[in-house]
Order: sequence, then C-alpha cells, then structure tokens
Amino acid sequence: MLPLCPKCGHSLLMDEIAINEETYYDKGQNCVGGLCHDHAGFVDTKLTDYETIMNASEVVHGNDPDCHYGKEATVGAIVAFSEENYTLLPVLMSTTGDATCWLACHLLFMKGNLKSQASPELYENLSCLPGLNLQVGVNLVTMDFDPKYLMKCE
Repeated sequence: MLPLCPKCGHSLLMDEIAINEETYYDKGQNCVGGLCHDHAGFVDTKLTDYETIMNASEVVHGNDPDCHYGKEATVGAIVAFSEENYTLLPVLMSTTGDATCWLACHLLFMKGNLKSQASPELYENLSCLPGLNLQVGVNLVTMDFDPKYLMKCE
C-alpha cells in the first residue's frame, strides 16, 4: 500500500527506455514477450503447441519477417508534487514506438481547449505564456514532452 499523502497535484510521467532486443517466455500468460508491440499482432504469441512456437519464430526470423524485437519500451508512472512521500507509481510499460506513445497522449490530453474548460481567471493567467500548451484532457490534465527530446527529434 502506498503511503498516505496530503492532497496535492500529480503528474503522469512517460518516457522511452532502451531494452534488450530479445524475446522472453511469460510463464504467467504462457506467451512470448519482447516483440515490437506495433507488429506483434502478426503472430499468435500464445504458446499452445509446437506449431505456434515455430510460427512465432518464422514471423521474426523467416525470409520475409513481419515482426521484429522491441527496441524501446514506453514507461509511464504517476508521481505526486510533494517534497514528502515522493513515490513513483509505475502504471504502464509497453514495447511500442514513439508514434504509439504520442497518439495515446494526444487522445487522452488534447480533448479540449483550456479556454472552454477552465475558469476565466486561470485562462487569463496562463494564455499569455508563450509556447504553453493550452489543450487539455479530462480534469484539465495537460500533455507535455521533454523539450530536450523534442529538439533532438528536429
């Protein structure tokens, strides 16, 4: 159980991390893991018999592979804005590419404009800040990416 924390704001932190390019066996789900999430739909990852094992191998290692090993994993965690009880709570891990992460964030946090959902005072104070993303999701949650990462991608 997480420690009790006084009421404070929270942030959903997301980033990509490099992972080992290899598959693994998930005993709990009896399936293959470590494949690129964007293309893993091309293969039945449930290991039910010898044929499914060979099919999974062929999709990755065959002459015309439809899938490859995951290279990065998207990791998400929730953290409180607090000097005390600063505990990261991991909530997401997926071997996806940047496009999947950006799409998910866009769908969640770009649903409306701050002007139509916030108090006039809040909008007036924030709208004059150059470069501030004024698009929000439910409960005025905003999307923000690491500016160093954005500059690196240009």
